[in-house]
Amino acid sequence: MANFPKTNFQSKDGKTFFIRSAEKSDAARILEMGKAVMSENIYTLTEADELNLTIEQEADWIQEHLDHP
Repeated sequence: MANFPKTNFQSKDGKTFFIRSAEKSDAARILEMGKAVMSENIYTLTEADELNLTIEQEADWIQEHLDHP
């Protein structure tokens, strides 16, 4: 995972959003989003119930990739 600086964008409908690298504090929300996407069962090889990482494991994974991009 590369380390991207926070960059702001504006959508066609005028909403402002930003993209940045994940941080350890994002771990819970990343897992939640991953499970939501996998539960849709569209174009995924993994099902939501197979994603059983803990928040701590996800945070460690994020930190490992930030340390070693």
